Amino acid sequence: MDNAEHFEPLLTSEEAAHHLRMHVKTLQRLAREARIPCVRMGKYWRFRLTSLDHWVATQHNRISRPFRLERGRDLEIPA
Repeated sequence: MDNAEHFEPLLTSEEAAHHLRMHVKTLQRLAREARIPCVRMGKYWRFRLTSLDHWVATQHNRISRPFRLERGRDLEIPA
């Protein structure tokens, strides 16, 4: 099989941001901080769709995680 058949086209920052439904500047910041899978090509960031989908599937938003209350203790909510 030819390698061209296995090559996955790379997305631009705009295309990747649209796919992830986030602002392009947010995506670029995550790329600069090496928090999202990407490839730097000169001054441009490029993204593989399968890598982005895998990244999303492995992310855990700590804010949305349910919390457990200990028995006999009240939850104090800061004012």
